[in-house]
Amino acid sequence: MKRQGRLSILLFALFFYAPSIYAHGGLTIDQDKCVFRVARTVVHFTAYQPEVSQEEELCKDIPAGNNTIFVVDFVGEKLRKKPIQLSVEQKTNNRYESYLSKVSQIYPSGTTNLNLPNLGSGEYRISLLFNGPDDASAHTEGYFYITVTASNKEDSMLGLFDKYSWLLILASIGFVAYLLSARLKS
Repeated sequence: MKRQGRLSILLFALFFYAPSIYAHGGLTIDQDKCVFRVARTVVHFTAYQPEVSQEEELCKDIPAGNNTIFVVDFVGEKLRKKPIQLSVEQKTNNRYESYLSKVSQIYPSGTTNLNLPNLGSGEYRISLLFNGPDDASAHTEGYFYITVTASNKEDSMLGLFDKYSWLLILASIGFVAYLLSARLKS
């Protein structure tokens, strides 16, 4: 009887297991590797590849060759009130050169995105540029560095396993429960 109680508790816990609560590894904003600071304000970067995965958030390492959406969130209110120029720059010959740029504008919602079709392999940085308290003062610039690499089949299979590992765990527990119930009946 104790075994069935333990098994029930375990199955109940797995039923409510939600992999999405572990997004970015369950880290706080100070530990999140997708965060950078500009003028003492937090900025969060995320990349998505909707054709590959509808929900996977990418950060510093991004597979090449897929349509990619870069999303930049200005967490603090300070940057939401300033005109910001957002650029994606690619490293070529040890220099960063403009790859794609948005004109300077204010983002009152605190979020903007850039669509990058067929992003090639290489090193990139997201660059934010804005002026100080008045337009005559010095500008402030912040960077976030990413690497785009050619994806291989083995990596995608590992990612698929990670994504659906909870199904394997649930099936294993179901099999163990079946074996235990058959043993108790005999």
